[in-house]
Amino acid sequence: MEKFLNKIIRILPLKPKFLLLIKILITFAVFVPAVCLLTTGACLAKQKGDAENQQRQSGETLLWPHEKSDLDPDPDAVFGSLENGFRYVIIKNTKPENRVRMHLVTEAGSFHENQDQRGMAHFLEHMLFSGTKNFPPGELIKYFQRIGMDFGPDVNGRTGFYQTVYDLDLPQGNKDSLEEAMLVMHDFAAKAILEQKEVVKERSVILAEKRTRDSPDYRTFKKTLKFELPEARISERMPIGTKQVIKNTDSGDLKTFYDTWYRPERLTLVMAGDFDVQTAENLIENRFSGLSPRAEQKAEPGFGGVEHEGVKPFYHHESEAGGTRVAIETVEKKPKPEDSSNYRKKRLYAEMAGEIVQNRLNSMLDEPGTPFTDARISSGHYLRFVKSSEIAADCDPEDWESAFSAIEKSLRKALKHGFTKSEVRRVKKEYTTRLEQKAKKADTRESGNISREIIKTLGEDRVFQSPQQELELLQPAVDAATPGVLHKAFKKEWSPDHRLLLVTGTADLSGTKRSPEKKIRDAYAQSRKKSVEKPEEGRLVEFPYLLPPAGKADILTREDIDDLGVTRVIFENGVTLLVKKTDFKDSELLAAVSFGNGESAEPEDNPALAEMTSEVINLSGLGQLGREELKQALAGKDTSISFDVEEDKFVLSASSVPEETRLMFELLYSQINDPAFREAARNRAVNRFKQRYASLSHSVQGALELEGMRFLAGGDARFGLPPLENIKNTEIEAIKKWVKPELENAPMEIAVVGDMDKEEVIEQAGRFIGSLPERRGKVRPKDIRPPDFPEGEELEISVPTRISKALLVTAYPTTDTWDIEETRRLSILSRILSDRMRVRIREEMGASYAQSAFHRPSRAYPGYGILAGYTILDPEEMNSVQEAFKEIAADVHENGTDEDELKRALEPTLTGIREQLRTNEYWLDTVLKGAARHPVQLDWSRSIKSDYEKITPGDVGRMAEKYLLNEQSATIRIRPESGGRKQNENQSGNSS
Repeated sequence: MEKFLNKIIRILPLKPKFLLLIKILITFAVFVPAVCLLTTGACLAKQKGDAENQQRQSGETLLWPHEKSDLDPDPDAVFGSLENGFRYVIIKNTKPENRVRMHLVTEAGSFHENQDQRGMAHFLEHMLFSGTKNFPPGELIKYFQRIGMDFGPDVNGRTGFYQTVYDLDLPQGNKDSLEEAMLVMHDFAAKAILEQKEVVKERSVILAEKRTRDSPDYRTFKKTLKFELPEARISERMPIGTKQVIKNTDSGDLKTFYDTWYRPERLTLVMAGDFDVQTAENLIENRFSGLSPRAEQKAEPGFGGVEHEGVKPFYHHESEAGGTRVAIETVEKKPKPEDSSNYRKKRLYAEMAGEIVQNRLNSMLDEPGTPFTDARISSGHYLRFVKSSEIAADCDPEDWESAFSAIEKSLRKALKHGFTKSEVRRVKKEYTTRLEQKAKKADTRESGNISREIIKTLGEDRVFQSPQQELELLQPAVDAATPGVLHKAFKKEWSPDHRLLLVTGTADLSGTKRSPEKKIRDAYAQSRKKSVEKPEEGRLVEFPYLLPPAGKADILTREDIDDLGVTRVIFENGVTLLVKKTDFKDSELLAAVSFGNGESAEPEDNPALAEMTSEVINLSGLGQLGREELKQALAGKDTSISFDVEEDKFVLSASSVPEETRLMFELLYSQINDPAFREAARNRAVNRFKQRYASLSHSVQGALELEGMRFLAGGDARFGLPPLENIKNTEIEAIKKWVKPELENAPMEIAVVGDMDKEEVIEQAGRFIGSLPERRGKVRPKDIRPPDFPEGEELEISVPTRISKALLVTAYPTTDTWDIEETRRLSILSRILSDRMRVRIREEMGASYAQSAFHRPSRAYPGYGILAGYTILDPEEMNSVQEAFKEIAADVHENGTDEDELKRALEPTLTGIREQLRTNEYWLDTVLKGAARHPVQLDWSRSIKSDYEKITPGDVGRMAEKYLLNEQSATIRIRPESGGRKQNENQSGNSS
């Protein structure tokens, strides 16, 4: 399964929140009957699909996964079915308080489309937000905003191969709130208006989304999927659809698809949150029992064939990709077995075996001369009827053969020789820790995570179990694992008698008499001739290896800040500790050690120092233990640390659990006193940056990182990404010279938040950090040179790409973050601009799918901040969209906002505030980290909710009047080089 998810994740250009939603979406593997081939597995697949289809047609209630299994479901989950076949799963959960996550899962996606309907499932998803019986066009989004929900691309609905899912995030779980939300879901299920004029409007948005999605990785994904599943229907059913269908679809076409597939027996309501279960069940019965089919039942499409024999090479060249990917795979059509305790244990052993190989690949990364920059191995079922295994690596194009040989030998070594006792001991410790920690944290799981897990398990026809049930089921199997058992499981994963050999990306294998496929086949054959040695038992690696400081730290002052639940301790060496005990999440402990001045103090003659420093330190491990050696020493522990260069400080961050409090401080102490700066880590960092830059240089979003952000800072090299040459020329000694004195002398502060014994935290912080020598460095340098905003200037960037996609940014100078009232009001102003951009640029003009405004104030540079609008669009519409945005800004500048618009901007913000006040991340990153040098941050946490609540239209108007001045704006216009449009249209015409 991970193989498919990782591919999907790599093809999507948008923000991490969206990537998480898509990962969950793709894991849905709703039942699909397959065409009966000559294999037993294919016949079983068809029999299973036919049986479920017949059940639906006869009106019988479908069995839940646990009704077909020896596994019991989570006892807190309520599973129900109505007489019409509509189903629901609800679970009460109070994290966060008063919130409810509600999802309508429709078992209809792009897989269910006919050849002339490709893209219709996704089009229909869009249309359900464009008008239903009780929510006319334009009203549903306002409803979302007024109840405190965010709305935007990929936030409230998503279409996959097998399912379309609609999401609501309710700020209250009372009867009225649930009833209104179910009205929305009922409208989605059966009351779409599908007005033709709205179809015409939304068509432009969907075409804009198709343009936004296009990327080298997406093209590679489609070609690869066609190679892996050549006869399978799904390889011709990308959810975004075809341009021809999108352009020609009308309201009648959409209604036909809607009535055919949005049937009661194909709908499931999933709810998790703080509500009364009986009330929810009654409301579901009242609202959805009246649903009935609106068209005749249509048979499920056949999956199609998947047949591979022998060695089959595949080559796909993408000059605009970030690097080259090599892989060895098996792909076969094999129905996923019914969920059971036996199946879970078999999967466990396969995953444990794969993790041992993954550990070996990770260890190779620390060795000089390793030809790849990253590698991974995975196996399992995906798309319901496909079983696969894969080992893959990312590399520079010139290293493809050596990287291919490295993964081939790693695979063959595991298949031939199996695993050592020490490797098995390590993976057993790691799996035990994961299972135990998941069970410990179960009571503070968030409702969103629970509901997503329910949807995922139902889509995979798997039993939804509690973490405690999983622990009780799998821990005995973990304990029983042996090298022989895991070797057997690994060989079974790779037992198909074929091998798919893939080389994709920037490696150009053309230009000689030998075809690319012949070169790949020959590379595989040559690698197979090389012998692989039996793995040796690993040496015992121990941590900690440094003695703690002698003596006990003296506390200079201790103060309890009762209203915040924070204790402030100042040790005699000048180190400040801020600690807050919380009950937000069981068994979670977060810490940060802050020091120095971070990127703001980067030397002018080395603009790549910040980027390289973070990478090198994190890839180096510790002085006496390499990165993988440290992981081995910490096997079975749930504590880790990382190093970051922030705008105004260096930060050592730690994640741990209460019982490992001492270990957490030992790790921080070791990183401070014995940091590593390894040349192999520097070389790997350079190679990773080279691949990243290669990708960014061919995308409009990448151009913003490479050039645009620096332009908005007047050319200041501390902004955006530095030139690649500076990355390559940054040496270990420069990194060490910049950071090591700060580690040794700079004043330090520690922030710790989470589930803890507060006195133990204070004791261990004092023992390991409070006992360090007195810190004599400067808190801040005398002069932090601020950047100069390029008022009235415009930057044009041409990107060498065949993708017809442009990016427009219009930015306004604001100020730094320290006037917090202004900062908050500017954030609301940016929300109002975002909403007006949605209405004008997306809905009225149909010019963009992804557009928004944001405010980014600086913490480090006095007086510097930017408020900007950001739009991905067709290059042909650059001028009209720029004019439209300037008109939006001018109108807000002249006329401000009104109460309704302000409320729709404020409510989602207040919802977010209520949630974040109950998270460890907020208290660590926003309140306590850096509060020793900026105590005002403590006051900010006191006023955040009340200050936002009292924002008025006049406040926002004053911010717009002060800062939203078109004559002071700067514009970035990024477009493809001449000829990109023609190439892209030709390429698009051949894609599905």
